[in-house]
Amino acid sequence: MGMFYPAHVGSRSDLIDDITEDLFAYRAARRYCCGNVLWVLWSPIEGTEASDFRDTLDPWIGCYLMHRVGGEWGYKPMEEGSGPFYYSCPLAYLEVAPVVDDEWRAMVRAYWSRRAAKRAAKRATAV
Repeated sequence: MGMFYPAHVGSRSDLIDDITEDLFAYRAARRYCCGNVLWVLWSPIEGTEASDFRDTLDPWIGCYLMHRVGGEWGYKPMEEGSGPFYYSCPLAYLEVAPVVDDEWRAMVRAYWSRRAAKRAAKRATAV
């Protein structure tokens, strides 16, 4: 899947707002940016039924790689099932959405463990 460049988007903030608008039967329950990687926890909208889009209406994790070319902002959408090579997804999202890819989730947990260890080491040397 390629990049999408919405015509009405003028800034990174506008792009994030555009990406996190309601999507079919889902609403962006949470969103988190780490650099130009946007993580969205999509939750079903109350009162909607499963459709061709999904067999069940479970929460799911979306990953959006944001990119700017010549002043235009665009994004590449992915979800957990496509095994994105990005691991900065908030751990809290993993607790809400059903498991799709165990290996990817293990890498996400390892990423956050490494970050915590680096912060702890930095605090220890600052004393």
